[in-house]
Amino acid sequence: MSTEQSSQLAARVVLSFDIGTSYSGISYSILDPRISEHEVVRRVDNFQTQEGSNSTRTPTVLWYNSQGSCRSVGDAAVTRGVERQAEERDWTKVERMKLYVHHGDSSSVHLPDLPANVIVEDMLADYIEYLYDAAKAYILANHDIDLSDLKGRVRYVLPLPNGWDNVQQQQVRRAVATAGLVDSERSPDLILITEAEAQLNYCVKREDFTFPDTDGVIMVSAGLLLLLYARMSASCLTFRLVGSTISNFSAYSKIPDGQFYQEVVAAQSVLCGSSLVTDELRGFLKHWFRDCRFSDDVDAVAENFDKAVKLQFDNEEIDYHVQFASPRDNDPDLRVHSGALELHGRQIAEFFKPSVDTVLSEIEEIRGVLNGVKPITSIVLVGGFAESNWLFNKIWTTFSDCVVYRPQGDMLNAIADGAIHFYLYHYITMRITRYTYGVRSNIKFNPSDSEHQAREASKEGQYDGKMVLPNAFDILLPKNTQVRETKEYRRSYQYKSLTRQGLFKRSVQLLCYKGSQETPKWTDMEPELFEPIQVLEVDLSTVAKSLTPMKDSAGRTYFVLKHDVILAFGPSGINARTEVQAQIGWSVTKRFRNRAKVLHVPLHENYGSV
Repeated sequence: MSTEQSSQLAARVVLSFDIGTSYSGISYSILDPRISEHEVVRRVDNFQTQEGSNSTRTPTVLWYNSQGSCRSVGDAAVTRGVERQAEERDWTKVERMKLYVHHGDSSSVHLPDLPANVIVEDMLADYIEYLYDAAKAYILANHDIDLSDLKGRVRYVLPLPNGWDNVQQQQVRRAVATAGLVDSERSPDLILITEAEAQLNYCVKREDFTFPDTDGVIMVSAGLLLLLYARMSASCLTFRLVGSTISNFSAYSKIPDGQFYQEVVAAQSVLCGSSLVTDELRGFLKHWFRDCRFSDDVDAVAENFDKAVKLQFDNEEIDYHVQFASPRDNDPDLRVHSGALELHGRQIAEFFKPSVDTVLSEIEEIRGVLNGVKPITSIVLVGGFAESNWLFNKIWTTFSDCVVYRPQGDMLNAIADGAIHFYLYHYITMRITRYTYGVRSNIKFNPSDSEHQAREASKEGQYDGKMVLPNAFDILLPKNTQVRETKEYRRSYQYKSLTRQGLFKRSVQLLCYKGSQETPKWTDMEPELFEPIQVLEVDLSTVAKSLTPMKDSAGRTYFVLKHDVILAFGPSGINARTEVQAQIGWSVTKRFRNRAKVLHVPLHENYGSV
């Protein structure tokens, strides 16, 4: 039995938390070959406060008091009783928590300030604890299994937006540890994957939908993420657009003669989606209802627009009506008739325009990249926002040379379900690196190299008489490289010291270059674009004690430790999908390997010589 199989059998329960911008969901699977429910993917459909409802989604909403303590979460947080209590006690409401974590353009959606004494990781921890408690209660009630009794036998799979890299991943890891689900942020019980991979795994496992077997297929998972799926020689691009605002873009193709898939376009994220359509409406309403008796009804109009109009809208030449007030309320000047706001179709189209334009642009861009490799002839829409008739029609008319498909059925829990399928089946075996990974090192001075000549003032002498330049960036894994998850990338280095003790403990800092250069050479050029992502610490005392002493030109004794830095990209067993895991190997007369202790603290030094 493989290590992975043994791990899965030991993990009695696998939990997946899909933390969405507006709503979140939980899926799980019980792993016990002795029972009929073994590896069946199920959903939590009761979040304790729903009083008998069977919804599989819970609001991503939290309330905090002035001391920074969380007072209400999820379904309870949107009840009238809690809202009245919050107003009386001056609590602060947090919505769209996910956008506070998302890097870069989150300011463009005008997020309110966080509550006093609250940081992003606090919010994540509070919400994750809420999801865990809901899952724990549900599984106990329905399966008579108490998660508290399964210490070390529960795996947590958290799908994250494609664009969340080391900074966001570490926030999530610390939050999960703070919530008490795992002992430490580096726990192997916690698995991070991309929402794209979760979605692809979900689609692959669906029995009621077959991907079109044509020359090429674009799957538009409307609102939240894009990924590419290919059937044998065909290509299929998937865009997942749910009720969120973070849209992820990935591309996959099926490996010939197999059931596995490879990533063919590096993952990325943009801000667009269903929630931003509603934001556009809110902006319009605040201006339209300014200084009138309906100024406090903006939220009610927005809520009913989401329920009754947004997905059904398909014609900009007719009017739509959003009920929000009493049938006795009328104001012809404001287009309010019998308590309903009349919205022109052209106005609604403007609400959709920013998000739709972004989706169309991304489809066109990825099509352009892939058309040189595989022709794209079909587009498949999946996801909650994919139910939007307007979005469907815009894609259909814009890409008239493609056939547009839309699977039926519940897609709202595709990410949570797909994350469980990811754990069970691992359909993705090759990925594309989004950034360049390497280490800061010394490089041998080359007097005939013009760049080296410009840096001659910084050259340093080593014990063996060689001259080196500091701040060189030695690349272990370039960006846009397709990497098989089982493949290792290694580079050999050496470190010199006057004493053996100086080599007992070594630290290697892995750097991630996020700039535009294909082959960055120096870490002091664009230093802000070199992000420290891991520090690998290893005890080399046993090896250092066996080193043979050497003599420099002055007769001084010194020691040389030669070693490899080994890097793998993608999951290995239960490692996180989107993280780069590295380890250090070293050699004297024999080769040893040791998995290094992984830290996440800055270390500003040059590491050895290439």
